[in-house]
This record gives sequence, C-alpha cells and structure tokens, in this order.
Amino acid sequence: MQKILSKLYRISPAISLLSLPVGYAVIRPTGLGLYAFLGGWYLLQRSCARGAMFRNSTGLKIALSGKVVMVTGGNTGLGYETCLELCRMGAHVILACRDLSKGRSAVQKIQSKVPNGKITLMQLDLASRRSIENFVQEYKQMSLPSLDILVNNAGVMMCPYETTAEGWETQFGTNHLGHYLLTHLLLPELLRSSAPRVVNVSSGANQSMTPTKEAPIDIEAYAKVAPGAYDSRYSYGVSKLCNAMHARELSRLNPTLTAVSLHPGVVLTELGRYFAFNMTHPWIGWVLQKTLLPLFLKYPNEGCQTTLHCCINEVKKGGYYADCAISSRVHPTLLDDARCADLTALSKRLLKL
Repeated sequence: MQKILSKLYRISPAISLLSLPVGYAVIRPTGLGLYAFLGGWYLLQRSCARGAMFRNSTGLKIALSGKVVMVTGGNTGLGYETCLELCRMGAHVILACRDLSKGRSAVQKIQSKVPNGKITLMQLDLASRRSIENFVQEYKQMSLPSLDILVNNAGVMMCPYETTAEGWETQFGTNHLGHYLLTHLLLPELLRSSAPRVVNVSSGANQSMTPTKEAPIDIEAYAKVAPGAYDSRYSYGVSKLCNAMHARELSRLNPTLTAVSLHPGVVLTELGRYFAFNMTHPWIGWVLQKTLLPLFLKYPNEGCQTTLHCCINEVKKGGYYADCAISSRVHPTLLDDARCADLTALSKRLLKL
C-alpha cells in the first residue's frame, strides 16, 4: 500500500489536472453538481498529495515514556509537528531552535494540546559553532540518563548568498556542518542509550538539485563558494546530499547506533520562503505559493510522517527513506561508501575536530 501511495504522490498533479476535463465531460456540472465535482477533485488530490502516513509496525501502543528525543528546528513546520507527535507518545522532547520567542510560542501550543507532555526549550543556532558548543554543554548539565533519538531537522533552503559565523556558505554550514558538529558532540550521550538513533531530514533535492549525477561532486567547493559562483539550488541540493551521506557513514562507524536519512516530501512550510526569490519572475512564484501550490504539497502534519516512521519503526541502518518506506531513488554518490567516508574526513578537517 505504501508503494502504491508513493507512486500516486509522484503523479498526483497529473491525476488532478487530467481529472478536470474528464470529470467535466462526464458530469457536465451545473449548480450544486459543480461544487460536488470540485469537492471530489480536491479530496482526490489531497489524498494523493499527502503520501503514506506513519503506522506503528508492531501494532502495539507506542510508549516513549522515559525516552529523550531532541529535535532541531522544532518551533515551526515539520519540526513542530514532529515534537507534537513525540510528546503525545510520552517522550521527553528537547525542542531546539534559534529564536526563543518563537520557541516559547511553539511550546505553549504543544502544551495546550498535550497538557501532560514533557518538553524542554533550548536555544540553538546551527550557523554558529559557539552556539552549538554552548547548547551541548547546557544539555549535558541537565544530567539526563541518555539521549535516545536525535532528529536533525532544521535547515535553510535556497536563500540569498550569506555566510555563517565561521565563514561557511550558509546552506552548507547550517544544513550539514552545523548538524555534523552537533551530532559529533552529542555522540557520547547517544551511545549511552540502549538503542540510539539519529534521523537526518534530507530532501529529494539531493538528486534533483545537485549539479550532476555522473561526475564526482566537489563537495568542498560548496563550503566556501564565492558569491559570484553561488547557485542557491545546487548549494541546497549538495547540503542535503551530505545529510544522507552523513547518516550512512555514521551507522557504519557506530555498530550500536542506527542512523538514517529521509525525504519528507515537498511540504508547505516556511522553508520555502525563498521559492519566489529564485524564479525569473518572483511575482509568479508568490502567486503560485498563495494559490495552486497548497493543493499539490503536503501539509506539515503530513510531511512529518516519514520522520516519525524513522524514529519509531524498524529501519535499515544507513538507509534513505521516503513516504514511510526505504527508497531506491537515491543519488549514486550516497551508495559510494568511499565518498561517504571522504565526507566525514572533510567535515572533521573543516571543523578542526
């Protein structure tokens, strides 16, 4: 069923567009018939667009009581929905985000929905090494038994050229290097857990927005790319490919730890705020965002389903997931263990670890 839903999701825009003339020819709607037709079309489109939904493979009630789960970027979008659902399952959730005011608002919303939920707000700026190191130090001072699941969810997408506090291009520095450093520093806490997991939220852009699938990608060139050579799409795609490669190599290096990566789908979140900026005519992008795109994209509570699957269900170490199932649609570089090992060596060198 999940494979069928996954295929429907990929072709859902075509299904929906073709259903309009076919439906009109069959129904020839007038009056209430038109509303019934449009309502049916909308329900068909939403059922296709949402993709597979998380199901607990054991069939037992999920109980994460006593488990500590950390989610980066937990104040909005996928991160918020992930925190909400994990709280409902009884986990002690560490909501890590850059903006504390937005974080407090998110915590209040979660607590209003899960009054007995255990959630701790902590400040984390993945574009700053000092912030990451301070965050880890503060977490250790909480003296929790272990960290059971780390969800590397936060990210930036296709933003205008900027650099992090250490001078790395923002997308590479935040999406990959920031999460790599965070995971590296938290590894001792994770390895104290009986079944530690790291879940890296990657993206299908690791295939569609990378410069080439054939020639080796010069990943280091994207760390400090010059403004004139910057391509926001490629920089995003390469950073997301690094997320997946990181998870694969992390699992290989740590036999007792399970690390996976995933594509959540194309989701309607704040992450797409630069979508219009990257179009030749930005106003067209703005109109699409406000009108048609919401029909074809997942909502955040739908987009977090694969993350939940990777947190809870049995998964393949180092695997890449989409629509709550292992995906065969991967970049060839991800399957190259030598390249994944090279990325680890490069990351350590850039971060001076």
